[in-house]
Order: sequence, then C-alpha cells, then structure tokens
Amino acid sequence: VVELKPGGKDIPVTSANRIAYIHLVADYRLNKQIRQHCLAFRQGLANVLNLEWLRMFDQQEIQVLISGAQVPISLDDLKSFTNYSGGYTADHPVIKIFWRVVESFTDEEKRKLLKFVTSCSRPPLLGFK
Repeated sequence: VVELKPGGKDIPVTSANRIAYIHLVADYRLNKQIRQHCLAFRQGLANVLNLEWLRMFDQQEIQVLISGAQVPISLDDLKSFTNYSGGYTADHPVIKIFWRVVESFTDEEKRKLLKFVTSCSRPPLLGFK
C-alpha cells in the first residue's frame, strides 16, 4: 500500500473526495513513481552529452534527434552501411535476393523491417553511417 498523503490509508474514497484522490494518484504515477527512473535516464544522458545543449531544442526536435525523422528509408544508404558476416557479402546470391525483396516492400513494410533490425522504425537523422 502506498500512502498518497499522510494518513491516506485510513481515509476512504468517497464521492466528496474522489477528485482529490484522482489528482493524488495521477501525481504519484506520473511524477513520484518514475522519479528514480527519470533521474537515472538523465544521468546516463549527461554521461554522453552536455545537458545544456538540450535547451537549444524543443520536444519535437529532440524526438527527431533521438528517433530519426519520419522520412522515406533510403535503401541505397542502408545497403552501403550494412555489415555482413557468416560468409555472406553484398555479392552473395542470397543477399541479392534479399535486397530485391526489400525493394518491393511498401514504405510500411520497410519501416517494420528497419524496426526489426534496429528497434527503430525511422532512419537515423544523418543516415546509416
């Protein structure tokens, strides 16, 4: 049991106090419950970049920087930065067939493939380097 306010476990929720209860639950779930996770994320981010730089961007720009832009996927770019292993090369017949199949994909199917391979459905902002 999490007390949302001092002595809260002993206060029944009624029609008279339900709005206050909803506010307390929302505050707990959206702020207090995830605080440690947010602080850890912030610290990890601070390890790789100066947090002051983030002030230059709004929320949508940060989304694009982290997740890539909602632009068409350049298969030529993706092919040129694909690393093959296990005896496969870009000239292997199986790889050539693979790329032919991918070229026939719709944009949505290409995004699903990209998400499967990279866990992100958008191409990187500066390409697949």
